[in-house]
Amino acid sequence: MSATKAPKKRGRPKVAKEHAKACIVPVRFSSGDLAMIAASAKAEGKTVSAWIRAVVRDRSSDE
Repeated sequence: MSATKAPKKRGRPKVAKEHAKACIVPVRFSSGDLAMIAASAKAEGKTVSAWIRAVVRDRSSDE
């Protein structure tokens, strides 16, 4: 008898619940603002989303 393998699942792998983001907040930026944000994120070696989260956290902790 030959053992048949289950086909590989496609798509993005599941993320552990403690690492999953709870909410999505849609935000719009002007092209100039987005270019500035993207350049700042790249300079810090982060994605745009990670950079925005970091800036919001830093700003929130200042208050």
